Amino acid sequence: MKDFFIFAGPNGSGKSTIIKGLLSENNVIYLNADYCARAVPLIAKMPDGLEKSVRAQKETERQIEEMISSGESFAWETVFSHESRLEIMKSAKVAGYRIHLNYITTKHPDINVRRVHDRFLRGGHDVPEEKIRGRYKRSVSFLPEMILAADEVLIYDNSYDNANPTLLFQKLMGNEDDSGPDMIVWQVDDKEVNEWVMTHVIKPLNDMDIFVHCLK
Repeated sequence: MKDFFIFAGPNGSGKSTIIKGLLSENNVIYLNADYCARAVPLIAKMPDGLEKSVRAQKETERQIEEMISSGESFAWETVFSHESRLEIMKSAKVAGYRIHLNYITTKHPDINVRRVHDRFLRGGHDVPEEKIRGRYKRSVSFLPEMILAADEVLIYDNSYDNANPTLLFQKLMGNEDDSGPDMIVWQVDDKEVNEWVMTHVIKPLNDMDIFVHCLK
């Protein structure tokens, strides 16, 4: 079976921590626009800015299309702040891929803004605050559709520095009896996180008549 692993979430959510662990368990090609901007010589030579970012995104999309055409398993890291990302998931599904979504978030974009700023002070790449907040809002708005498009979903809260991410939501693959996938939410000892899950996951799914199991 060919697998498509997606690691999604707003800038500054700490996706790299989870990515390193899961990729070590799955020997697959890893695609990422930030890496592309550094690794592809013609793009790496460009000055930092919008044009370079767009070129890196387009090159990454080209590589994704190439991987889907080849039928190889692969992984992709993305903020997932544009609806075109949903089309990529759908294309992979039509091509027979099993889609595994790992979504890493925080309970509030203020956390993401602070982390990106701290990363910049340590020599990392910067992202303007308005872009971080806008991408955060758009990314989480696509969550219900992402959940439906994927075969397997894990959503993590990574709000706390120097702590392991907390699993908040899981969509299990459907059984052979066609009973459909189970969707489970775990409540945590953080009211703001539970409210985040209710707003961005449970309520939108319930509005689509999709039942979610809530566990403590």
